[in-house]
Amino acid sequence: MGTNRNFKNQKFIEIIEWILLLVLLSVLFLGVLPYVKTSIQRQKARNILRNAKDVRVSAQICFYDTYAKGGEVPVAGKRQILSKSVETEILDTAKSHGRIDTIAYDRRDVKVTDFVYVEDGYIVRYKEVKGKPVWKVYRLDQMIGDS
Repeated sequence: MGTNRNFKNQKFIEIIEWILLLVLLSVLFLGVLPYVKTSIQRQKARNILRNAKDVRVSAQICFYDTYAKGGEVPVAGKRQILSKSVETEILDTAKSHGRIDTIAYDRRDVKVTDFVYVEDGYIVRYKEVKGKPVWKVYRLDQMIGDS
């Protein structure tokens, strides 16, 4: 009888150990999951920010070319939507998959001063403040990074 009781006690302890292990692993998994999700979102935001910077440079180059050829230059300081052909040219040059929402040029300094880029649910906003570039990245109306 004693060995049967020891066997049952041993089995009970083993079941408790497995349950505790499963609870511990569940808590660990649930604790790490938000960090992993946030980390993935931040990495994607960095990639989209890099794409937006490439698009801004491409738009700058397109503006230089248009200005040098004496073509129609956008109104200075006024935010505007580009024509589809110009936007496609800029995005192809930058090898980007997003879209340009609005853009503003400065004719005096011949550069992009305000710019909104959208890709995969992320919104990147560029603005020059006192001559310094400010980049902000939003996802679904929530800012997740700036530089």
